Amino acid sequence: MLKRIYKMGQLFLFITLCLFCFFGRVTAGDLSLFREIIKNNRGISSIESEITQLVSTNGNIPEQFKGRYLADDKGRFRIDYYKPETQIVIGNGRDLLWYYPKEKILYNMGRAVSGSAPKMNPYDEFSQNLEKRFGVEYMGTRIYSITKTAKLFLLKDRVSGVNIYLWIDKEKKVLLKKVVKDKNQRELIKEIYGNYKKIGNVYFPMKVDVTLRTPGGITRNITNYSNVRLNIKPGTRAFDIDLPADTVKKNYNED
Repeated sequence: MLKRIYKMGQLFLFITLCLFCFFGRVTAGDLSLFREIIKNNRGISSIESEITQLVSTNGNIPEQFKGRYLADDKGRFRIDYYKPETQIVIGNGRDLLWYYPKEKILYNMGRAVSGSAPKMNPYDEFSQNLEKRFGVEYMGTRIYSITKTAKLFLLKDRVSGVNIYLWIDKEKKVLLKKVVKDKNQRELIKEIYGNYKKIGNVYFPMKVDVTLRTPGGITRNITNYSNVRLNIKPGTRAFDIDLPADTVKKNYNED
């Protein structure tokens, strides 16, 4: 049971990370690049896909998770894992619920995380605060790989005090890498976005590699997306769980 709780905690940290992050206040010329990225993604109302995740901690052998992912622009999401075991994870805008059908156990991960659940378009929220919360420095063009350059921005969060570094592909207008550092310049989060595929008029990252510093060490999650469908209409009960009458309900970390 303790091992399961630990694994839930690992995945929980990544589930509460947004898929895309763009923030800031920049000069008029650079600001147009951010606004165009925001505009390009406003047309996404939902995402449905297969996901394969490799999760590891402190360099240990990664464990593979597979499932079906669904999310909408209301902040709701659902993951139906079928590997390594059947699990249903739902964020319904109020709570984050984790259900094990075989054992008939439902964990409530708490209300506090509902606002941090993956969103289809978090840009609107940040664009409204574009010049209030963040100060941004344009740091110029950087060599990103042998064949690619990127626009590098330093974003300073006036609320938390963290520094956010963004590498942006100017041609495709997509995020390539994000690094978050604390006030002491210690790296907290590194996110790498790749294998972009154009779906309709939107470039979607088919691979997201996240490294996160946690109290338990360094956790890494590599997520690969496949069979992606955008703007499908979720069923009316897509973010509900039909629970048997004898389901045991527990809070996260409850024995």
